[in-house]
This record gives sequence, C-alpha cells and structure tokens, in this order.
Amino acid sequence: MYHSRQPVYEMAQLWALLAFKETKMKLEDLTRRLDKTVVPTPVNYEQVDVSISASSPVFASYIKALYEEMESEVGLSGGRMSFTQEELVKYVSTLIATRVDYVNGTSPLFHFKEKIRVPAFLSVALEQVGKVEVPEQGLSLKPVCLISKLELMDLGQVEQMSRKLAQLERLGFRFALGYSREKSGEVSFMTMELLEDWVMSDSMDQHPIMALFASFFSVTGLVKVLGASAFRVKYCELSRAEVLVQKFARGEA
Repeated sequence: MYHSRQPVYEMAQLWALLAFKETKMKLEDLTRRLDKTVVPTPVNYEQVDVSISASSPVFASYIKALYEEMESEVGLSGGRMSFTQEELVKYVSTLIATRVDYVNGTSPLFHFKEKIRVPAFLSVALEQVGKVEVPEQGLSLKPVCLISKLELMDLGQVEQMSRKLAQLERLGFRFALGYSREKSGEVSFMTMELLEDWVMSDSMDQHPIMALFASFFSVTGLVKVLGASAFRVKYCELSRAEVLVQKFARGEA
C-alpha cells in the first residue's frame, strides 16, 4: 500500500521552525546580556600626525581677497594701509602655527599681553584644529604645523599687528578676540584628506563646511594609514573652495 510522506515533511518543517525560533530567542537573550558586559575597545590607539599648513591656493585666495577688501575700505575713508599683504600672510600664518603649538602643549599661547584679533573666518576654522580620537578605527590624531618659523612673526610683531587690525573695526571689519582654550578638535575636519584637487572623506555624513576648512589648511595625514582608496567621497574641489573663501573675506557669504 502506498503511504504519503507529506505529513512527515510537514512535521519535520514544524520541528525545524520551532528549533529556529528557540535558537533565535536564545541568541536574543544572549545579545541582551552581552550588550551590558561586552564593550568593543581598541587594543592600542595608533598615533597619526595630521599636517596643517598655509600653502594652499585656498589660503592664498582668502588672504588676497581679505587684504584687497581692507585696502578698498581704507581708501574710501581717505586713509592708507598701515601694513602690507605679506605682513598679513605672516600674521595669519603665526596664528595658525600658534594654535597648533598650543594644542600640542608647546606654545605660550596665552602669554600675549592683550587678546589678539583673529579674522572671523579664520577664528572658526582654527577651532576645528585639535586632538581627536577615532575609536572605531583605533586612531588618535593630532595636528602638526608645516609652516617654517622663518614665515612667522614674533610676539611683539603679533601684538602690533593686532592693534593695526583694531583700527579697521570702525570700518565694519569684525574680529574674534583671542583663541579658544579647548585643545580638542573636530573629528569630521581632522579625518578629511586633500587628494590632488579635492577634499575627500571616507564618510558621506560630514558637514560640507569642514571640507572648506580642510581645503584652507591643506589637511593631510590619515591617508598614510588608511590608504587613498579609503577616501571615496568627494566634498569640495579647490577651485570652488577658492571662490567661497573669497566671499567670506569680502563679507558676501
């Protein structure tokens, strides 16, 4: 006599389903308990130097536009500039180098006798420069400055230049007074990379303004650890960044 095997298959499927559900429940219970006790932690943080410089064409475009705007406003008021564009370059370069040195504990940043004036755009950009940790990659990043000491002002020159900038405030120019005392930086900024003519990232979740700051400082360093192939998201082309910083310098942005 022929007997159907269908009930046997159905019973096997039922037992398999019950076993799966039981296993799933056990895994969910185990996961809940592990969530409270197991915390992923990098064994050792790898130290990475992130280079900050004043050699970018974006930096040069900003300084040129800012100086021309100052020169124009001073001329319209019947005055003459009390400093040159080269001196402005040195001043801003010194502010950058001093911020990096302060973050790394090697600069007498607050030994200035007065609060120095920092151009508004530069002030916000400098706040992003600092030490950061990236736990998911086991990386500890710190900024290093590539600006030669020959390109910098001394303490007295910085304070004198700051007083000259103060004279421009009556013409509508605005400056931040002093630096932030915070030594930590912004992760999304410090992890960006200037590759050829583009600021790149390994994430699509970064704020575009961080790419503009990265182009300004020619940020690079993480590529030595992760490799160029890790940076697959384009954020800002240098030519576009030049246009944007010029607008900031002229107060148009």
